[in-house]
Amino acid sequence: MGHSNRLWLKDGPPSVSLDYP
Repeated sequence: MGHSNRLWLKDGPPSVSLDYP
């Protein structure tokens, strides 16, 4: 993944992510 503006949740599945504008 080359998304530096995306924070992946370590407490959940890799499919769950928070997208920052």
